[in-house]
Amino acid sequence: MYTLFSYQLNNQLSILRGLFKNPKFWIILGLDIVLIILAHFLAYAIRFEHILIGTDLIQFLSVLPLLILVKIPVFYATGLYRGMWRYTSLRDLINVVQSTIISSIIIVTIILYMNRFDGISRSIFILDAILTFMFIGGHRIMIRFYHQNSTGSRSLIRTSTAPKQKRLLLIGAGDAAENVLR
Repeated sequence: MYTLFSYQLNNQLSILRGLFKNPKFWIILGLDIVLIILAHFLAYAIRFEHILIGTDLIQFLSVLPLLILVKIPVFYATGLYRGMWRYTSLRDLINVVQSTIISSIIIVTIILYMNRFDGISRSIFILDAILTFMFIGGHRIMIRFYHQNSTGSRSLIRTSTAPKQKRLLLIGAGDAAENVLR
């Protein structure tokens, strides 16, 4: 059992070393942190219907480090930083949902244990979870959309003429026909 744990730990450390060398990882990580902060800020703004001032700003700033220190490792543990983001799929969005729910439960549990939500609205964390999912998932989908509609070096708006298309008669409506159509 110890050797299995040691093997898994070494495997995770080698994955982390590979990620740390990738400059795109740092860009995605930075954007995720900004999106987490933005989601939490908007959760406060939606809940209190005004810009944060006074005690609301103090609460926002005091919870922010906890959010980042919990969400980013949970995102890593659920596999959001593995793979190529240009191939984001439904499975990746399910991972975003799972990581958002898990991290929100951990954060709520920590805050409940520390001060029993004294002076903190619980609805903020529900809004934060929804907005975090929308922002992180939307960010991944936008990367896929960009790479799907361009080659990465071209702009999103194509100015060249469309290539000649071949006509095809497709007979059948099974899974194979759907694969050919796609």
